Amino acid sequence: MAEERDFKCMRCGAVLKLPYTKGVMEERRCPKCGSNSIRLIKDKDKAPNNETKYMIKEYPKKVILKGGEQVVLRPLVKNDKQKLIDFFSRIPLEDRMFLKEDVTDENVIESWIKNLDYNRVIPIIAETEDEKIIGDATLHIRTFGWRRHVGEIRIVTDREFRRQHLGFLLAKEIFHQALSLKLEKVLAEMMENQIAAINVFKALGFVKEAVLKNHVMDLNGNKHSLIIMTQNVASLWEKISDIIEEGYRDMSGA
Repeated sequence: MAEERDFKCMRCGAVLKLPYTKGVMEERRCPKCGSNSIRLIKDKDKAPNNETKYMIKEYPKKVILKGGEQVVLRPLVKNDKQKLIDFFSRIPLEDRMFLKEDVTDENVIESWIKNLDYNRVIPIIAETEDEKIIGDATLHIRTFGWRRHVGEIRIVTDREFRRQHLGFLLAKEIFHQALSLKLEKVLAEMMENQIAAINVFKALGFVKEAVLKNHVMDLNGNKHSLIIMTQNVASLWEKISDIIEEGYRDMSGA
């Protein structure tokens, strides 16, 4: 039997009371904005000091790209499966070649969606006013072990929206989450010939800490050296804020 439960629209932020039947997948849409990016607010999300509650409460956020377009930043939710598939299908082969997983395989996306857990991976997406995903950033964290103070960042952006500070805005959100989780250090891994990605992280103050020879293999089976770059979370937060502020001064002519 259906019961009324609290849901949150991750597009407009509205909190809704909607019918819910455990174990039944239903398509829901927000009556205010029409989005289907609806997330059930679970009882554990309401618990004090719960990281998931913090994630749900502060989103969605609206930001302005360098070119003036407004986009929404919010966590990925289960109803985003098809939009995420569409996003990765637009990523050129030369960019997908260096991703850790085959993002054109719908089973990979299905696995991500099915196993969403903000306490292990925090996924922040950027979407346009017509709800098209144009960027995906993730913070991978450990809750125990000797690397629990370190997070790993991964960012992918739509080629059409590059040079618009989208990557920096997503990075800022990821590091905001890292700060809230009291992480001290973030790392990024990439292949040696991902020159553009290496230059972006260098601009953010990341430094090369290790090179593992022939450590990774691309989609074509070619081996490459793995570059590991790291940065202190607090220092990086300041660096990103400075870059974005400088970019907006350039845009406004100030």
